[in-house]
Amino acid sequence: MTTHLAEYLVWQEIWRSSYRKFKTVPYLVVLCTPSWIFALFFTIYGWVMIDNEILQFCNVIFSFQPDVLNLWTRTNVLINIGVLIVYLSIFIKLKSKSQPSAYKEYRRAVRRLSVIVLLFVFSWFAGLLGSTILIALHVPPEIMPDLQINVSFFTLLCYSQNYYVCIWRSSDYREAFFEQLNILLCRKSKNHSRSIAIVDLNTTTITATGRRRSTAATRSCL
Repeated sequence: MTTHLAEYLVWQEIWRSSYRKFKTVPYLVVLCTPSWIFALFFTIYGWVMIDNEILQFCNVIFSFQPDVLNLWTRTNVLINIGVLIVYLSIFIKLKSKSQPSAYKEYRRAVRRLSVIVLLFVFSWFAGLLGSTILIALHVPPEIMPDLQINVSFFTLLCYSQNYYVCIWRSSDYREAFFEQLNILLCRKSKNHSRSIAIVDLNTTTITATGRRRSTAATRSCL
């Protein structure tokens, strides 16, 4: 999720023209396929290796058999190291813009990406790395669950980044979120100073018809 969020934000801020050319369904399929394959593999592998042992804590890492858990944590750490390298590469690329005017154009992307990287390092990455270190140190099984459940506290912080980056700090995301929420709840959308625009890539003409469509969709619910 962190990888997809960073990719989405960077594409939106920098490569606006090419980003808009992607259709929604193919974009989502390409974006989610690696995660589906990863999840399906460990679901099947975990089910095959199930040992019916009583779970001491309600946590995903305790639902796996030890061999599956070892492979899952190590694989996640390797993937997260790759994600961190991608983050840092994008960050350095944006930060190294020599012209002040160019940097000013990208500073919003740099600021958001900085928050994502910090949250990622001190939340999900730290939790998985701590769990992997505990496994590598061969901690006694009697105290391993207690240590792992405390390490998983860092992973819980990861769930707050969507709110911080996309809802609290971005008025565009916030307005779009409430617009969609009103449609979902079949309520009339409030009048915002901004509206969702539709871009015609052939003529590069922006028409403010997004609000009219969303309002019509809202009224159809009533």
